Amino acid sequence: MSEMLLVGCKLPHGFIMELPPEATKETFMKPTPPGKRFTIAGAASLRNRDSKKALARYDFAFTPVPKEFADEWFRVNKDRSCVTGGFVFVADKQDRANGIAQDRVAVVTGLEPLNGTVDDRGRPVDKRLQSKVQNDAFAEPMGI
Repeated sequence: MSEMLLVGCKLPHGFIMELPPEATKETFMKPTPPGKRFTIAGAASLRNRDSKKALARYDFAFTPVPKEFADEWFRVNKDRSCVTGGFVFVADKQDRANGIAQDRVAVVTGLEPLNGTVDDRGRPVDKRLQSKVQNDAFAEPMGI
């Protein structure tokens, strides 16, 4: 059995890690069968009580993946925004994965759930919910 690494994912939906088969002269510009795949659990799976796949810690879901596959996938995809932005990472041990996840708690993907609470004046706490329309936008009658 091969050594396993933990892939940490802060994206809520997770993703599929895939390494396509090597292209050859015969397969150039032709559909190819899918390569080897692993489904990586997303942070939203942490809120699903029935999820047994993801190990939860610091809003990152961890999924075990074979070392050879993970090393090759991260080598090929090192410039992808999910990797460079810190939303996806790989670690060899649970303690190391927890440490990396703890360091990246403040990383914002832009896909986090909205905070629907309001302050004492009735304004949304979450800045993404604040209306762009001014309160007096319709104070004057609209002319036709």
